[in-house]
Amino acid sequence: MKVRELMTPVVHTLQPHATLHEAARAHWEHDCGLVPIVDDASGVLGVITDRDVCMAAYIQGRPLQEITVDEIMSTDLITCGPDDDARDALRCMAEGQVHRLVVLDDRDRLHGVLSINDVALGSAKGKVDATRVVDALSKITAPRPQAAAAR
Repeated sequence: MKVRELMTPVVHTLQPHATLHEAARAHWEHDCGLVPIVDDASGVLGVITDRDVCMAAYIQGRPLQEITVDEIMSTDLITCGPDDDARDALRCMAEGQVHRLVVLDDRDRLHGVLSINDVALGSAKGKVDATRVVDALSKITAPRPQAAAAR
Protein backbone atom coordinates (compact mmCIF):
# COMPACT_ATOMS: atom_id res chain seq x y z
CA MET A 1 0.00 0.00 0.00
CA LYS A 2 1.36 3.40 -1.02
CA VAL A 3 1.18 6.52 1.13
CA ARG A 4 -0.83 8.29 -1.61
CA GLU A 5 -3.65 5.78 -1.14
CA LEU A 6 -4.04 6.64 2.55
CA MET A 7 -2.94 10.27 2.98
CA THR A 8 -5.04 13.39 3.17
CA PRO A 9 -4.21 15.24 -0.06
CA VAL A 10 -6.01 18.53 0.56
CA VAL A 11 -4.32 20.26 3.45
CA HIS A 12 -4.90 23.72 4.88
CA THR A 13 -1.65 25.67 5.21
CA LEU A 14 -0.46 28.90 6.79
CA GLN A 15 2.45 31.22 6.12
CA PRO A 16 5.07 31.94 8.79
CA HIS A 17 3.75 35.40 9.64
CA ALA A 18 0.28 34.06 10.55
CA THR A 19 -0.72 34.40 14.18
CA LEU A 20 -1.55 31.62 16.59
CA HIS A 21 -5.10 32.92 16.55
CA GLU A 22 -5.23 32.10 12.82
CA ALA A 23 -3.59 28.73 13.50
CA ALA A 24 -6.15 27.85 16.18
CA ARG A 25 -8.96 28.84 13.82
CA ALA A 26 -7.44 26.67 11.04
CA HIS A 27 -7.20 23.67 13.38
CA TRP A 28 -10.82 24.13 14.44
CA GLU A 29 -12.41 24.95 11.08
CA HIS A 30 -10.52 22.28 9.12
CA ASP A 31 -10.66 19.64 11.87
CA CYS A 32 -6.94 18.95 11.71
CA GLY A 33 -4.24 18.48 14.31
CA LEU A 34 -1.36 19.65 12.11
CA VAL A 35 -1.03 22.63 9.80
CA PRO A 36 2.00 22.88 7.51
CA ILE A 37 3.71 26.26 7.36
CA VAL A 38 4.70 27.00 3.77
CA ASP A 39 6.48 29.61 1.70
CA ASP A 40 5.05 31.15 -1.47
CA ALA A 41 6.20 28.16 -3.56
CA SER A 42 4.51 25.56 -1.30
CA GLY A 43 7.84 24.61 0.24
CA VAL A 44 7.29 23.39 3.78
CA LEU A 45 9.13 25.51 6.34
CA GLY A 46 7.67 23.78 9.38
CA VAL A 47 4.50 22.53 11.02
CA ILE A 48 2.33 23.59 13.92
CA THR A 49 0.06 21.29 15.88
CA ASP A 50 -2.98 22.13 17.94
CA ARG A 51 -0.94 21.14 21.00
CA ASP A 52 1.81 23.61 19.98
CA VAL A 53 -0.79 26.41 19.98
CA CYS A 54 -2.07 25.46 23.44
CA MET A 55 1.38 25.09 24.98
CA ALA A 56 2.64 28.37 23.50
CA ALA A 57 -0.40 30.22 24.83
CA TYR A 58 0.16 28.76 28.29
CA ILE A 59 3.94 29.14 28.45
CA GLN A 60 4.22 32.57 26.86
CA GLY A 61 1.16 34.06 28.54
CA ARG A 62 0.57 36.34 25.58
CA PRO A 63 -2.59 36.69 23.49
CA LEU A 64 -2.68 34.38 20.47
CA GLN A 65 -2.88 37.43 18.16
CA GLU A 66 0.58 38.52 19.37
CA ILE A 67 2.43 35.25 18.65
CA THR A 68 3.35 34.26 15.10
CA VAL A 69 3.59 30.66 14.00
CA ASP A 70 7.25 31.04 12.99
CA GLU A 71 8.05 31.66 16.67
CA ILE A 72 6.90 28.19 17.69
CA MET A 73 6.63 26.00 14.59
CA SER A 74 8.57 22.76 14.48
CA THR A 75 11.20 22.81 11.77
CA ASP A 76 12.69 19.37 12.44
CA LEU A 77 10.32 17.53 10.11
CA ILE A 78 9.86 13.84 9.49
CA THR A 79 8.56 13.42 5.96
CA CYS A 80 7.68 10.79 3.41
CA GLY A 81 6.80 10.67 -0.27
CA PRO A 82 3.49 9.76 -1.89
CA ASP A 83 4.98 6.62 -3.45
CA ASP A 84 6.58 5.39 -0.23
CA ASP A 85 5.26 2.17 1.25
CA ALA A 86 2.82 2.74 4.13
CA ARG A 87 4.83 0.30 6.27
CA ASP A 88 7.89 2.52 5.90
CA ALA A 89 5.82 5.58 6.83
CA LEU A 90 4.52 3.78 9.94
CA ARG A 91 8.09 2.93 10.89
CA CYS A 92 9.05 6.62 10.53
CA MET A 93 6.13 7.66 12.74
CA ALA A 94 7.09 5.09 15.37
CA GLU A 95 10.80 6.01 15.36
CA GLY A 96 10.08 9.74 15.45
CA GLN A 97 7.19 9.35 17.90
CA VAL A 98 4.95 11.52 15.72
CA HIS A 99 1.29 11.09 14.80
CA ARG A 100 1.63 12.71 11.38
CA LEU A 101 4.07 12.92 8.48
CA VAL A 102 4.25 15.68 5.91
CA VAL A 103 4.11 14.15 2.43
CA LEU A 104 6.46 15.88 -0.02
CA ASP A 105 6.60 15.48 -3.79
CA ASP A 106 9.82 14.94 -5.71
CA ARG A 107 10.49 18.70 -5.66
CA ASP A 108 10.07 18.87 -1.85
CA ARG A 109 6.73 20.62 -2.13
CA LEU A 110 3.71 19.84 -0.01
CA HIS A 111 1.69 16.94 -1.39
CA GLY A 112 -0.41 16.06 1.67
CA VAL A 113 -0.31 14.74 5.22
CA LEU A 114 -0.37 11.15 6.43
CA SER A 115 -1.66 10.65 9.95
CA ILE A 116 -1.78 7.57 12.12
CA ASN A 117 -5.57 7.98 11.83
CA ASP A 118 -5.34 7.72 8.04
CA VAL A 119 -3.38 4.49 8.40
CA ALA A 120 -5.81 3.14 11.01
CA LEU A 121 -8.73 3.83 8.66
CA GLY A 122 -6.80 1.96 5.95
CA SER A 123 -6.43 -0.91 8.38
CA ALA A 124 -10.17 -0.94 9.05
CA LYS A 125 -10.69 -1.35 5.29
CA GLY A 126 -8.17 -4.20 5.16
CA LYS A 127 -5.52 -2.17 3.32
CA VAL A 128 -2.96 -2.18 6.15
CA ASP A 129 -2.09 -4.86 8.69
CA ALA A 130 -3.75 -3.81 11.96
CA THR A 131 -0.93 -5.32 14.01
CA ARG A 132 1.53 -2.91 12.41
CA VAL A 133 -0.73 0.05 13.23
CA VAL A 134 -1.07 -1.00 16.87
CA ASP A 135 2.68 -1.58 17.15
CA ALA A 136 3.44 1.85 15.66
CA LEU A 137 0.88 3.56 17.90
CA SER A 138 2.33 1.95 21.02
CA LYS A 139 5.76 3.35 20.08
CA ILE A 140 4.38 6.77 19.14
CA THR A 141 2.63 7.16 22.49
CA ALA A 142 5.42 5.71 24.66
CA PRO A 143 7.04 8.24 27.02
CA ARG A 144 9.88 10.04 25.30
CA PRO A 145 13.29 9.65 26.92
CA GLN A 146 13.49 13.30 28.06
CA ALA A 147 9.94 13.16 29.48
CA ALA A 148 10.65 9.91 31.32
CA ALA A 149 13.85 11.39 32.80
CA ALA A 150 11.93 14.42 34.10
CA ARG A 151 9.59 12.27 36.19
